[in-house]
Amino acid sequence: MSIVIQINTDLEQRLREKALKRGIEVNQYISQFLEHIFPNTTSANQPSVSDREANLLQQINLDISPEQWQSYLKLKEKQQKGKLSKTQQEQFIQLCDAIENANVKRIAVLAELSQIRKTPIRVLMEQLGLAQLALCLSQTNPQTYP
Repeated sequence: MSIVIQINTDLEQRLREKALKRGIEVNQYISQFLEHIFPNTTSANQPSVSDREANLLQQINLDISPEQWQSYLKLKEKQQKGKLSKTQQEQFIQLCDAIENANVKRIAVLAELSQIRKTPIRVLMEQLGLAQLALCLSQTNPQTYP
């Protein structure tokens, strides 16, 4: 079965890099990743995800709309070029705060899920494709956002 999806070039590049590191094609990497996230519960050799784990996995999704992300990315680009107006700066700060608050919630959920799975939180984040959040957590400058 084939499914065609549209993704941004940054995500495409990250997927290609992950696949390359594993020495496999990108479509095979994506398929394996999706199998990990959505295991075949009818297969006897696949571990099933508990209801609590499934609930936690749903909570990990950010509460940021695609429109908010688009605004954030545009404002971030302007900010990096030093071309933000005062109003845009205020909007950018609000969006950064919203993203940061959503990430705080995600981290709490990830911590609980890592305890259930007995997996270090950074390993779990990598497994779930949350490397960007891990990078954000490792940054020392609190004014630097993902």
